[in-house]
Amino acid sequence: PTVPPDIFGRNTALAARIKKHPNYTEPMGQDLGIIGAEQVIDYTSLKPALTIILQAGHPVIGWRKQGMDSLELWVDRGDGKGSVFLAIDTVPGYTDTAALPAPGAGAVWKYKGIFREADAQVGQWSDVVSIPVAG
Repeated sequence: PTVPPDIFGRNTALAARIKKHPNYTEPMGQDLGIIGAEQVIDYTSLKPALTIILQAGHPVIGWRKQGMDSLELWVDRGDGKGSVFLAIDTVPGYTDTAALPAPGAGAVWKYKGIFREADAQVGQWSDVVSIPVAG
């Protein structure tokens, strides 16, 4: 027989219901296997892995949260200003909507990022990713 859809959702709802019961205790949760291991994050070695694609001519920077609040993004547009602050992104998949180069011109835009947790930078800067853009 096939398993009804959303088995994980149903199990999660059941675990939440058990944990809210007035007679629930932590040892019960451990016996039932509904208490996960404590998550310890090593902030010193945490490093975002950025990906980049073009959508409608604009760069879209992909990243995974890895338990962090947000990602601070910086960009170097090859205009002599070096890396400048771009944004703090809380939802992975940031689209850079800056004006593209003039028609017929091109540039290479370079991006780097660092995680943020509780309004502070944590971990290491990502490797720089770059993409050619054209007007």
